[in-house]
Amino acid sequence: MPELRRDLISHRWIITGTQSEEEFLSSLNPKHSEMTNECFFCEGNETKTLPEIYSIRKFDTRPNTPGWQ
Repeated sequence: MPELRRDLISHRWIITGTQSEEEFLSSLNPKHSEMTNECFFCEGNETKTLPEIYSIRKFDTRPNTPGWQ
């Protein structure tokens, strides 16, 4: 599962992964992601990630649900 961490040098937030290189590269293939639904960052998979910190969304949508940008 991806983790959100603070970069000590740049002081920016970064997303790190625990996947192997092969798993990561295969997740970049859209057909693979659609078929297996393993893309953590795709809309509809909000339950597979950490709680939402910031998003741009429509007024009538709830945090940690589809509808974010």
